[in-house]
Order: sequence, then structure tokens, then C-alpha cells
Amino acid sequence: MKLCYKCGEPIAGIAYVEKGKEICRDCFMVSLEERRCLVKLRQIEEYKRKYWQKGEVRMETDEDVQRLPKQGTVC
Repeated sequence: MKLCYKCGEPIAGIAYVEKGKEICRDCFMVSLEERRCLVKLRQIEEYKRKYWQKGEVRMETDEDVQRLPKQGTVC
């Protein structure tokens, strides 16, 4: 039986591959969500650098503010 390289648990069913190693579905979904979160944060930082420093964009609505992840929280 195959073991997940992250958690060491036996892999039931389909094994996912990450960095050339087999990984269980739960660990794969966690790492996928972490990557999505990092991409989203990177996009926000690029947006800030591009527009906020020039003073072109101001967040005025609560809806815009709510879309941004809060600092210290997990996406």
C-alpha cells in the first residue's frame, strides 16, 4: 500500500502527485488551497503597488474591503 509523503497515512483510492511524490487527497487539497491563497495575496500586492502608491484607487465601499483577506487569517 502506498503512503502519503506528507502525513504518512496509507493512500486509499487515487494517489495525487506533488513534486514527484505521491500524496493523499486531503494533503493535496490543503496544499492546493494554500497555493490559491498565495496567488490571491500576490495579486492584491501587485494591485496595491500598481495603483495605490499613485493615489489612483481608493476603496470606498464595504464590499470592496470585505473581499480582501484579513491579516492573520487563513484564506
